[in-house]
Amino acid sequence: MAIDVEDTDAMLALAKEKRARLYIGHNMRHMPVVRQMKAIVDAGRIGRVRAIWCRHFVGAGGDFYFKDWHAERAKSMSLLLQKGAHDIDVIHWLAGVTPAGSPASATSPSMATSPTAATTPTA
Repeated sequence: MAIDVEDTDAMLALAKEKRARLYIGHNMRHMPVVRQMKAIVDAGRIGRVRAIWCRHFVGAGGDFYFKDWHAERAKSMSLLLQKGAHDIDVIHWLAGVTPAGSPASATSPSMATSPTAATTPTA
């Protein structure tokens, strides 16, 4: 959602003030190739899906991910966390799986509206 807790808190406060909803950007779900894969799986054209394998290629010598803010550990922790979250979301979506929860936790009163708010799936 943001690089640090302060920016996240600011986003949440503004959303609350404006009565707006925030969305964790599972943007790969909107890519035409991913939507086509989902349609093929849902139509049963390839049979029952028993396993999904993902290999992520970083093109252009990694310039996009290794020469901007993604490369700074203080801002991203790792490429796995930055990109892997999207890949895991696509895998869950293709398989029709909704995670039962999340290991995330709310540390700011503005982030949790109920005792289970921090673990409620958004997918």
